[in-house]
Order: sequence, then C-alpha cells, then structure tokens
Amino acid sequence: PSRWDISAAGHIEVDCDPLTTAVRELAEELGIDNIEREAFRFGFICPAEQKGWGGCNAYEHVYFVEVDSASCPMNVGGAEVRDVKWIAIDELEQKLRRRDDEYVPRVDAYIETFFGYLDKL
Repeated sequence: PSRWDISAAGHIEVDCDPLTTAVRELAEELGIDNIEREAFRFGFICPAEQKGWGGCNAYEHVYFVEVDSASCPMNVGGAEVRDVKWIAIDELEQKLRRRDDEYVPRVDAYIETFFGYLDKL
C-alpha cells in the first residue's frame, strides 16, 4: 500500500490466461481499455519471492505494451490505485535497484530481466 508500482498487476483467476489478466488489470487499475490484445508483447516469467517484503511468493508473467503517453489517457478508479505518473525508465531503474521505499520492491532477477528486455528494444 502507498507505493508506486510498475503499471498494472493482478492475480490470474481460475480458467483465465495471463494475457487476459494483463488486459483486464490494465483496464481495471488504470482505465486503459482501448489497446488491442495483439499489441501486448510477452516479455518474461519471473519467480517473485516477495513474502519477506510483505508480499507473496508467485510467478510474474510480464507483458509490454508500447504507447504514446500523450495519447494514452488514464482513468484511475481509486479502489486499488490512487495516482499515476510517467517517469523516465532510467529513473525507474535507479529506484528499483536502490530498493527505494516509495516503490514496490522487485527481486534482482526481475530487475535484471526487465531492464535487459528494454535494452533490446
């Protein structure tokens, strides 16, 4: 609670697939519901061993969607997300690597894979 997180996240429901969950969570949490499923690119799966940080141990399925921030309005519902902001990717990397308390912590494997993926784009 009260931490910045990377875009949208959620748990996969029974009889649902990871991509459907990603599309649903983006709409529920950020009000972004105008992106076609085909625009989502699968990135990676990473074990998220976060129980020690107050989270849960799970596997994270990470998808990427490239959008222009000027043409991607967000409508925060308030139930799970109170505010949004765009930040530079290098600033995000610094904050996650330093384990900045204002951000949801990520395991090292996630950080390495996430930013490694972005470096290839």
